[in-house]
Amino acid sequence: MTEKTNVREIEFHGTKLLCVQSEDKKIWVGVSFICNGIGLSEGQRDRQVKNLQDDVLLKRGCKKLPVKFDGQVRETLIIDIDYLPLWLAKISITPSMLSRNPELVTKLIEYQLKAKDVLAQAFIYKKTEYHIPDTYAEALRLAAEVQFQLEIAQPKAEKYDEFLNSDGLIQLNEVAKHLKIGLKTFYAILRTEGILMKQKKPNVHIPTAKYANKGYFSIVREQVPNKDSKMVWHSVAYATHSGFDFLNKFISAYIQEETA
Repeated sequence: MTEKTNVREIEFHGTKLLCVQSEDKKIWVGVSFICNGIGLSEGQRDRQVKNLQDDVLLKRGCKKLPVKFDGQVRETLIIDIDYLPLWLAKISITPSMLSRNPELVTKLIEYQLKAKDVLAQAFIYKKTEYHIPDTYAEALRLAAEVQFQLEIAQPKAEKYDEFLNSDGLIQLNEVAKHLKIGLKTFYAILRTEGILMKQKKPNVHIPTAKYANKGYFSIVREQVPNKDSKMVWHSVAYATHSGFDFLNKFISAYIQEETA
């Protein structure tokens, strides 16, 4: 193999994924490793490989490379991680899948939302430069600057802390309450604008792929009541820190535009 590559095994949700960084610094991940990590069967994995090779757009982000792992060199189908969220978003979560294999659905959603960022971060190292003050006056100026930044950040931190749950996520009804908008109106706006979509059984909302991939939401598996007041397991959307900020700005701008 003439192309120089950096090959690593990166752990994600208890599974090791094979990742390759090519000479042009692009990051790729083994397709079969993703399928196995999600929990797809052999038949489902083969179908996904075929879908990737047949899809007009996705096949542009795939290639085969001889990669050495487990002591052997094997020809491996890999996908550019920039195409990874698009591929995963095209794997439909059917009602049958939800009822028969909820664990697979949970893993799929986690891969859809977080896998790309985790894999990218494994190859990116940010260097932080530290400057030691030379004089007492310079040290005082530096201390004043740090204090000023802390004072700016404090109100924002307090705003988050008011709504955060134990996992650092924010319930969507708390976001609506903060915006002083009715929950039905809040959901209606986000559905109309293609940010959330409504699930029928039970009556909950989850983000569309476009906004889920931006990291604005996190999907949690939990029990919620259905129309018969029976508790059933379902995927429930929570806002992340960045999602809280996004929804604040988006809804505020939407209301201003509607009332102008």
